[in-house]
Amino acid sequence: MAAGIPDDVAPVAPHEAQAFQAFVIDGVTKQLQKDNKAERLPEFIRAAGAYGKGEVDADSFLLTLSDLFGEQKALKMAPTLARLVKNDDRRRSLLKAARASGQVEVLGADSPNGGAAAPEPAAVSAPAPEPSAPAVEEPAPAP
Repeated sequence: MAAGIPDDVAPVAPHEAQAFQAFVIDGVTKQLQKDNKAERLPEFIRAAGAYGKGEVDADSFLLTLSDLFGEQKALKMAPTLARLVKNDDRRRSLLKAARASGQVEVLGADSPNGGAAAPEPAAVSAPAPEPSAPAVEEPAPAP
């Protein structure tokens, strides 16, 4: 399970929806341009709309996002995109699918993704014990 992806995020308030959607489209557009995939913006818009309407499931939507942006970026985007999903079950389903997919870097508490918790630190294994040296007897002091 991916650490850092919340079980749920607050949906965007109706009076913020248009501005938040513009924020997302702007970010997606810039990322696609950076990746030389600007012509694929309509594919993102169709996939996001289809997911929001319940026409595709969360796993299919995440696969489309992964194809467009790579798995890591797709997972990073999931909490932010989930805020645009009005249906509670679909919003939580997207986050659940993302948690099952891998690790994510979550933005800080004042971020547009809803202030999800920071990722858990990676487990650090204890260093291997050093090989023990053979027992050496100290020479007796000279009389």
